[in-house]
Amino acid sequence: MSLSSPHKQRLRCLSLGILTLAGSSTATAIEVSDQLSVHGFVSQSYVHTAGNNYFGDSQDGSFDYRELGINAYWQPTADLSFAGQLLSRSAGNLSDGDPRIDYLLADYSIGKNPDLWGGVRLGRFKTPYGFYNQTRDIPHARLGVIAAPSVYFEQLRDTLLATDGLNLYAGSVNSWGTLELDMFAGKAKGGVAELEYFALQTDAPGEFDSIDVWGAQIRYEPIGGQTRFAFSIYEPDLQYLPGSPDPFEPGTVESTAYLLSAQYNAERWSLTTEYSRMENDLAGFGPRFPSKEGVSEAWYLQGEYHLSSEWTLMLRYEEQYLDTADRKGTRLYEPVFGIAHLAFSKGIAAGVRWIPAPDWVIKGELHHTDGTLWLPKQDNKSIAEREKVWNFFALQFVYSF
Repeated sequence: MSLSSPHKQRLRCLSLGILTLAGSSTATAIEVSDQLSVHGFVSQSYVHTAGNNYFGDSQDGSFDYRELGINAYWQPTADLSFAGQLLSRSAGNLSDGDPRIDYLLADYSIGKNPDLWGGVRLGRFKTPYGFYNQTRDIPHARLGVIAAPSVYFEQLRDTLLATDGLNLYAGSVNSWGTLELDMFAGKAKGGVAELEYFALQTDAPGEFDSIDVWGAQIRYEPIGGQTRFAFSIYEPDLQYLPGSPDPFEPGTVESTAYLLSAQYNAERWSLTTEYSRMENDLAGFGPRFPSKEGVSEAWYLQGEYHLSSEWTLMLRYEEQYLDTADRKGTRLYEPVFGIAHLAFSKGIAAGVRWIPAPDWVIKGELHHTDGTLWLPKQDNKSIAEREKVWNFFALQFVYSF
């Protein structure tokens, strides 16, 4: 199989489970032919929390978090390739495990120069946003059990994960490094309760059914590979369709998200940080939910230390604010909802990853969090019962082939 440029390698790695990015040097694949490869994975997690629920009734211990996926990559010609993945994800009340098409796309590349390339993707593709959005549902590729919840926000998961539409890309390698650009536009998934919790703080009778999105990402990696940088922009326009009866009128949410990403890699350790700013404009929902504008903000700083090729330690601190004009939630949110801590989250997480064999990964992590902004609302529907300070422990087993 001829892979003429880094973008081809990235697409193939995505379809094969991103095993090299996960730290595993080899994995058993089903090589149907020189042009066709099939991979798959299964993960099972145990989650235990104190104070709130996360992925099921986790205060009593929960096995409700699991992932199963099978993906394929086919390159019939040097310029044309196809990739797809079928995914089942169970995560408490957020995801019921029904199989869905995670991505399914055709990729046509233009030019055969390994130092300069471009192309177009059509179909459902993973949205290029930050360092980890394209791999957050592939457990072998995640360092931890979950991606940083401050930036990779659960309440926007399904909308942000994939786009149905058009993706144009280009890249260049020269004496000062590698520069890549992605631009995309299309439709994102609607009709999920997480969007109503995000915008209206409740599971409303209606739904956000029409979501137009566009965005871009530029990535730069200097020669040597010690550092890498990315800037992402993502703009969804959400249209709310009321149910019957419904206290909310037809409304819109217009958002623009900006994400700055940076990473430094040494021989045994890595340092990663990402900063997100989202400008939100909510209008038209009626007198129960007056129109408003606001700015959300999130960031994290994560350190990794590689004890060996099998063992990695992780430490992360992160913060998220629903509205930068009311970081403590006391001015805008406590008078309306009765509590202030739904407007922010601040937390520290520590984890360990062990690769006992090329096809296996075992991960464990512990979180201590102040605030409930990134808490999954579907597992904690009563605002009054959400605890301000809570702990999260997870143990995950992953098998990939």
